[in-house]
Amino acid sequence: MFTLTHATIDDLTALVDLEKSIFHYDIISPRQMRYLLNSKTALVIKAELGNLLVGYMIILRRCRSRILRIYSLGVRQDARKLGVGRQLLTVAEQYLQETGCEILSLEVQAQNSAAQLFYLAAGFVILGTKEGFYTDGSSALVMRKQIPIMEPV
Repeated sequence: MFTLTHATIDDLTALVDLEKSIFHYDIISPRQMRYLLNSKTALVIKAELGNLLVGYMIILRRCRSRILRIYSLGVRQDARKLGVGRQLLTVAEQYLQETGCEILSLEVQAQNSAAQLFYLAAGFVILGTKEGFYTDGSSALVMRKQIPIMEPV
């Protein structure tokens, strides 16, 4: 079974290595990852299977915004279909509730049909396209999920 915890600066190298193994475009540099790990407006969650880093998620929040942006979510190829991505999204939804936000937003590469299906199954909808969004020139689909604010009981 995997565990989800907040990533720290001690996870920097492992996070960057995982990022490079998953993505082939717009890779987060060590400098950017260090910034995100130390940022008060970023939440970095890691997923581990034993001592092995198998996934991560970075959420960004702007001050006074009702939208949380999933900046990056990645799961090792050999750890997919284990529920890691779904559990990371659950953490995002919990954080959304904690912060009083209402919307999760993300971009996904237009050619990445597996990721699109994953997000659609999780309740996201496609809002539009950003042409040439990624450094390789590929386009991104903009996806959002609105979650009603839970009123205290």
